[in-house]
Amino acid sequence: MREFFEGKSVALVGPADYLELFRENSENLKKIEECDVIVKLNSGINLSKKYPELVSKRIDILYNSLLDNCVNGGVLNISEIASSGIKHIRTTPKSNMKGIATNPGESNITKKETLEKLKTLFENHNIGTSIMDMNLYNLVSTSVKSKPTTGVVAI
Repeated sequence: MREFFEGKSVALVGPADYLELFRENSENLKKIEECDVIVKLNSGINLSKKYPELVSKRIDILYNSLLDNCVNGGVLNISEIASSGIKHIRTTPKSNMKGIATNPGESNITKKETLEKLKTLFENHNIGTSIMDMNLYNLVSTSVKSKPTTGVVAI
């Protein structure tokens, strides 16, 4: 992941549905689009479609829980992801309820269909997926004294 961020300016855009309140401030879009890298969280791909004039259509990296449901990270739609320009998908390691991960390389993915979608994205669209370093994740969990959300970890 270092190659995506080192020496670059980054915009981290959360999936807030209250963005309508910021419609008057056109400076936000300019600030986001001037960044070298735009990271969006979970269902941020939906907000890029709904509010492109506020948060930009561009997504370089999607931080997603990969739980592949409408409540958490959103349903992973291969065609939407492939056409969005996303270069990489990042997720968190599998952890217990206290947020402690114990198995490097193990994620929260529980559905076979999700793995198939990620495989298709990589093989047909060159969109890779990676899991955050377990030790860094545990450091964040310990610091916040709970299981961190995808957004907290992305920060």
